[in-house]
Amino acid sequence: MTLPVSIVVCTYNDHHFLPKCLESCAGQNCQEIILVDDGSSHELSPDLWQTVRAHRIEYVRLGENRGLAAARNAGFGLARSEWVIPLDADDWFYGEPGCGVRPLVEATDSRDDCVVGNLTECGSVCKPPMAAKADSHGRCALTREDWLSGNMGFSTTLIRRSIFSDEHIHYDGSRKEQYEDWKFFIRLWKRGKFWRYVPAKVYCHTVRPDGMLRRMDLRREEFRKIATEEL
Repeated sequence: MTLPVSIVVCTYNDHHFLPKCLESCAGQNCQEIILVDDGSSHELSPDLWQTVRAHRIEYVRLGENRGLAAARNAGFGLARSEWVIPLDADDWFYGEPGCGVRPLVEATDSRDDCVVGNLTECGSVCKPPMAAKADSHGRCALTREDWLSGNMGFSTTLIRRSIFSDEHIHYDGSRKEQYEDWKFFIRLWKRGKFWRYVPAKVYCHTVRPDGMLRRMDLRREEFRKIATEEL
């Protein structure tokens, strides 16, 4: 069964990661895959074009480098499925039974706005911080204190597309602090959106020394300001 999901992959000068990423997306059997190129300095290689055509991937190239927030907004704006899930170009979905996107979709009901699972880093399984707050059904009712303590969601989270009809729900890159995902999830929480946690391996996260997750603990005061300010 084809999953009612739009996968949005954003890339900027990291095309060498895309073969594995896009093949993993194609293996999820989702309704559509959207690839947004955020104004890379080089074009897709012939082999990558072949992958894009073979899997009927919708390719969009922005005229200039505008940042991850703008690229995600562009991809989400093109999505047509009931659910949307972003994936960084250097990450990849698991394809084994009980892993990847499918267990997230199968766990949803009409009350869910966001569904998140586990990722792996260097072979180790990592749970999102809100997993400790989940009830027996996986529902997570988070508080302001949870977010202030850094209880953020993983960037690859299944999101109901209909919530984007709210003008406040978008990625904000206006200040270029490089934690667009955390700010986005704060917006979802402030608008009363609900989470579900599913204990399944969804994707493998590529660790980079300068990655945003490596800087989270150094920026608690900045996060506190964003979590308490009005939309």
